[in-house]
Amino acid sequence: MGVPFDYAADRPEYIETILNGLDRYNPETTGTFQDYVASQCETQTYDCFANLALLKLYVPPQSPSSIQEEREKNWDTKMNTIPQRFLLPESKHHVVQFISSI
Repeated sequence: MGVPFDYAADRPEYIETILNGLDRYNPETTGTFQDYVASQCETQTYDCFANLALLKLYVPPQSPSSIQEEREKNWDTKMNTIPQRFLLPESKHHVVQFISSI
């Protein structure tokens, strides 16, 4: 069995504390994680869990309404890319169910 993605043998204690606490989601820790990534580059180590935490801080939070709008746009795009000759009246319902489940 491989090593779990959230394990890093060389992870400093202060990074471990941030990752295991609520500060993991605090935007003020971005600089700390960026410095840690620079340190990983210098020491040629890799800490997937800490790097993912930094990546999550880079992604802006979205409100549920904007997520729903994005899903509707994606659905419209998917429906418009299916050639109409493939959409028989009885199959439209199945296509709509499939696309909305994605």
